[in-house]
Amino acid sequence: MAAGDQQAQLDLFVNGDQKETALVVLRASDILVAVEDLQRSGLDSVPGTRIRIAGRDMVSLRSLSPKIEFSFDERALAVRLKVAPSLLGHSIVDLRSAARPAGMTLHRDASAFANYSLQLDGQGNLGAFAEAGATWKGGLLYSGASRGPDGRVVRGLSNLTYDEPDKLRRWMAGDAVVSDSTLGGAAVLAGFSVSREYSLDPYYVQGPMPRAQGFALTPSTVDIYVNGVLVRQQQVKAGTFDLLNLPIDTGDGTYRTVVRDAFGRAQEVSGRYYFSSGLLGEGLTDYSANVGMRRNGFGVESFDYSGGVGFSGRYRRGLTDHLTLGGRIEGGRGFVSGGPTLTAGLPVGELDLSVASSGGRGGLGGAASLGYSYISRRFGANVLLRYLSDTYSNLSLTPLNDRPRLQATLSAGVPIAGRFSAGVEVQAAQARDSGYLGRYAVRGDMQLGGSTSLSASAGVGDAGGSISPVAFVSLTHFFGEQTTGSAGASSQNHQSGSNVVVQRSLSAGNGFGYRVAGDSSSSSGEAMVQAQSSFGLYQAEYHREGASNTGLAQASGGVVFIGGDAFLSRPVQAGFALIQVPGVEGVRGYLNNQEIGRTDLHGNLLIPALAPYYGNRLRIEGTDVPMDYEVGSLEQLVATPLRGGAQVVFDVKRSQSVAGLIRMESGKTPAFGELRVDYKGGHAESPVSAEGKFWLDGVPPGKHHGLVEFRDGFCNLDLNVPASPERIVELGAVRCTIDQVATASAVTSPASR
Repeated sequence: MAAGDQQAQLDLFVNGDQKETALVVLRASDILVAVEDLQRSGLDSVPGTRIRIAGRDMVSLRSLSPKIEFSFDERALAVRLKVAPSLLGHSIVDLRSAARPAGMTLHRDASAFANYSLQLDGQGNLGAFAEAGATWKGGLLYSGASRGPDGRVVRGLSNLTYDEPDKLRRWMAGDAVVSDSTLGGAAVLAGFSVSREYSLDPYYVQGPMPRAQGFALTPSTVDIYVNGVLVRQQQVKAGTFDLLNLPIDTGDGTYRTVVRDAFGRAQEVSGRYYFSSGLLGEGLTDYSANVGMRRNGFGVESFDYSGGVGFSGRYRRGLTDHLTLGGRIEGGRGFVSGGPTLTAGLPVGELDLSVASSGGRGGLGGAASLGYSYISRRFGANVLLRYLSDTYSNLSLTPLNDRPRLQATLSAGVPIAGRFSAGVEVQAAQARDSGYLGRYAVRGDMQLGGSTSLSASAGVGDAGGSISPVAFVSLTHFFGEQTTGSAGASSQNHQSGSNVVVQRSLSAGNGFGYRVAGDSSSSSGEAMVQAQSSFGLYQAEYHREGASNTGLAQASGGVVFIGGDAFLSRPVQAGFALIQVPGVEGVRGYLNNQEIGRTDLHGNLLIPALAPYYGNRLRIEGTDVPMDYEVGSLEQLVATPLRGGAQVVFDVKRSQSVAGLIRMESGKTPAFGELRVDYKGGHAESPVSAEGKFWLDGVPPGKHHGLVEFRDGFCNLDLNVPASPERIVELGAVRCTIDQVATASAVTSPASR
């Protein structure tokens, strides 16, 4: 130390935020602070002049100017630093990974299901469909079959699917439906496939999202607003920061970030964005590879694989946040088809381009597709132009098939004055064999009050040069959450008519629905009624077309195997869950705040319609649980695999008390002792009175070991608690045996000495 230096233990403040106390050296017009103390206070980088004092590296605060301003507060015995954000480090916060709700649990419980559907038409013909599946640790084994009115049974799809949610990847062996909606075809291939499956994490957004940058002088909170609505709050450390993948909506909009530090100081950054669902974020990929025998006559034949080997593949990669490139290829016996794809994010909207060629026995062919889309709160538009040559082929299109050589679709809409929107729709196609087909229309929609809307459309249809006007108007009223009614008039092909529809949709729980409709232009009408219970769906239909009458009756349901039991159910189409409230009957269960049913005699309730891999909120009604039960959490956030089950147990325990009298072999009592009883999942304790009485709460039925500690040592006992409806179970006299080992151990232990 130099002459005149003074050592002092002072509080350290960084940008007004108090840190730890530090040992500093006060020097004329300078202060020396240990490097490690500055780093502990949040400084990521500590340049400047270093001085070694008493074995510690000290840095001169004056040498850090102008990035650090410092002062010595003699009255408060503190050193106050004003530090530039560049010295406080840089943090990166990726909000994409924080989208999954906290507390969500993905269940992979062993389960199985079997669905059935029976249909009886007006002529007495019986049709049936059945399917079954079993899941275990992410794998699903599935198969289906149908019986036609002629009595012939046909196998449906049969496959084994295995999901890897952490890698967003799906494997499949067996029948797989492969398709490409742009220039590719569709087929059923029996073989193997692997694909990127973003649906395995519904909260993962694969498209590029905007980022925001800023700085914080102290640990701060960032409020993120999208289109004026607060969507996220995020904690950041002091220093500069990047917020990646702001949670925004599809289309055009605005975002704003407000940084509030520990003292309420705020800074704001705002901007505009256009989010495209077709683009991939930089470095992200999307792929699919399929190979197998082509299955012909699906729905008619069970094992017709005479189509030979087929294959299909695609690959896309986000080169930047605004450019995604890829390609596709597919082929089979006698042909191959494929080409590149491009998706570009424009300053306004998104552009998709695909080009393809094919070759084989039918000759060379070519195809191209160009699409554009734009979505905002004020305007939206979609355009698709597609060309197919006369001999272009893919998995579902051969050179012999008719196809639209040129096809164009356009839709655009704009809201006007809040309650009114107007739009235009164009569909036109020039087919190779069947000629020209087109439709051009303008449409308007108006909201009349909170429950009524009016829609109208007018245009022309052109089929092979025959032009006819097309128009309709419809008034719709919502009578409640489930019931709607509409009445309208239409004119098409120079025929006019009116129609009316009244319908009630089914709820998520038990209930009924119906639909009644009539159309004067076609002299047709229909009536349908549905009933849904916890173990089935039943439907009856009546149709009249001119002078022809038809009817149909249908019953469908399922059986679910989970938790060692079988349950009758509605048809299982997605995931399912077994709510268990052990031993408590009549407790209401909810799925996403919709009542599904009540627990049975054993406390079980099956819920058959959970969205796979999504956080489904399962809740029980606490007021339905008797007062003599202790209730833990009333809600759980549950995810299931594809058509798999979750066994969801709610923590409900009966509050039962056990009382008795402890007697030792000598007839004495362990007076004023302490009794501890251990049981599976917990323990209970009770003081022992002078007479040997004890009282325990929450001990379940069964045989449990207990230990009494008292003045003369320890004694062991066994409690045999019977199952009883009584809240207080009297056990009478309980024998207690001296524990010689525990007594000797206590006597010789240091604690006892």
